[in-house]
Amino acid sequence: MRRGSDAAESRWACVDGRWVEDGPWWGLERSVVEVQRWRVELEVRLAGAILRLPRVGLLRADEAGVTAASFERPDALLMYQAAQCCRADGTVEDKSIVLATARAALRSWDLWDPRQPRAARGLAWSDESLVALACGADGDAVGDVTVYGPQLVEVERRMTEGRRLWGEMYRLFEAV
Repeated sequence: MRRGSDAAESRWACVDGRWVEDGPWWGLERSVVEVQRWRVELEVRLAGAILRLPRVGLLRADEAGVTAASFERPDALLMYQAAQCCRADGTVEDKSIVLATARAALRSWDLWDPRQPRAARGLAWSDESLVALACGADGDAVGDVTVYGPQLVEVERRMTEGRRLWGEMYRLFEAV
């Protein structure tokens, strides 16, 4: 076993200036990072799947239990809410109106950058990247709301429970 800067592979940790054998340093931390990374990707995929066929996408998301509270990414939340607003005012069948509403929402939150390339999936969006997402340019099919919706609800449930347990653990160790 080696000591050094490659902590992800090393089974050694420096504790109080001494090197001690330790398990993989990033068991729990790694899981949390991986789940959060998947959630970020999942939210934008779900938003894109809803935008592809907004009326049906929202119905499928509702069936899965998706709500605005299910989203942490502000851009994905705004896209979801744009589709909901269009459903409320009866324009959800017109995809161009839904996309224009999403664009206006993203711009109002300063999440719009017309220079973003077509494949961009960061927080900033452009006409090209929003249309590519809504048209399934990333390879996802319209029916993916039925896959992504339940997954997002399950990830949110697990993360909520994890936060609760982390708080319990923190209180337990604070009492020592």
